[in-house]
Amino acid sequence: MCLIFAHREVLDGDGAIGMHTLDDIWVRMNAAALLAYDDIRKAGWVDGTFARSLEPTVAKAKQWLLDNATEEIIDQGGYRKVTGRTTLTPPENLIWLLAWTIEALLRFDGN
Repeated sequence: MCLIFAHREVLDGDGAIGMHTLDDIWVRMNAAALLAYDDIRKAGWVDGTFARSLEPTVAKAKQWLLDNATEEIIDQGGYRKVTGRTTLTPPENLIWLLAWTIEALLRFDGN
């Protein structure tokens, strides 16, 4: 998932990451990609040149997450319908996936 940033077609114009390229918006997909990228970068698995090439896209995704993880979208399971190709089922997945959002917000707020 962290290499999603290398495939910029997955990001729409505002930095959102969908589950199936450009589809419905899930804040947790941004969170998961950011967390995974941060973890492998810290582990040294991403060289400096590659990391620098991704930084504008990563920064855009971070800002999108900070701007869009609102109370309204969290109340909707972290989901905003665009195409309707994804759904909020099964509902038991929503809580642990939203936990990614909380972790990412705590890790990246102000960074």
